[in-house]
Formats: sequence, structure tokens, C-alpha cells
Amino acid sequence: MLPTTGAMQQLLNELMLDHAILPAADGRPEPVAASKLLRDVFNMMTPIAARTDVSLVLGPQTDDSMRLDYAQMLRVFSNIVGNATKYCAAGRTVELSARRHDDAVWLTVTDDGAGYSKEQKVRAFEAGWEGPEGLAQRGGTRRGLAIVHSLGQSNGGQVTLESEPGLGTRFIQRMPLV
Repeated sequence: MLPTTGAMQQLLNELMLDHAILPAADGRPEPVAASKLLRDVFNMMTPIAARTDVSLVLGPQTDDSMRLDYAQMLRVFSNIVGNATKYCAAGRTVELSARRHDDAVWLTVTDDGAGYSKEQKVRAFEAGWEGPEGLAQRGGTRRGLAIVHSLGQSNGGQVTLESEPGLGTRFIQRMPLV
């Protein structure tokens, strides 16, 4: 028996999503100011946040530059902000900020949403995992944070997650200075 068109489309979508977790081999690293990257994420994601009645704001910024693949890091922060708007209730806030810390720039996305439990933090960057609130609210590919982790590392960075249930979440992407 041949697979249905729907089953074939689902398989193709899964394969494409799995491929997306791996960084592109032909990335083009270039110097990018932290403030430019976050302003561009802000401009791109503000309408999406507005649809869920979440306020996206720009916090303090630094103009220090990092060498990175701009398109990949734009995707990283779009995924993080997209998750934040999904997990925040209407009326909440998501803030983008950047500061220099020693020989790195810390790019931060902070929300005042539901937060992650200890168990959820352990699994947050696993491909295929999504918290129960996200599954119940607005679905998703369940690969966003795995992509964040993979692309951040391929650009020489490191992502960490700080969160407490009921107190919100902070993602920090540390990137080396140029």
C-alpha cells in the first residue's frame, strides 16, 4: 500500500525540520553590532507579539560587535521571542537587551511569563520536546530551542536558560566579541 499524500507531506516536513536543526555549512560570518541584531529582531517580531497581546520592548543595548552568521542568529532570536510570546499570557512583556561582559556580548531575552520547572529546563533544548502549556496553547514544531542551541553553538556562542515557575524566563546567548 502506498503512503497517502498527507503522510508523505508530513514525512517531508519532518525531514526538512530535522535538517534545519543542523547549521548550514556555507554560513557567512560577518561583524554585526549587538544592537543592530536585536533591533532587527524587535522590528520583525513586534507584529507577532502584538497578535498575542504581548509587549516586546528593547532594553539596554551595546554597540559591541560579534562575528556571526547574521541570518542564523536572526533565526535564533526569532525562535526565542516566538517561544516567549507563546508562553506569556496576554498583557505580559518580553524584553531584548545586550551588554558587554568581559570578552563577550550577552544577548538576553527576558519574559515575565509562566517560567520553566526544573524538569522542563533540563529538556528545553531537546528536539521534539515542548512544555505542556505550549502544546495546549498554540502547537509548534517542537524544534525551536534545539535550533537555538545548535545555531548558537555553530556561531561560537553558548546559550543558557534561567527560569523559575511563575517568575518568567531569561535566555542568555553569549557571543564572543570581534
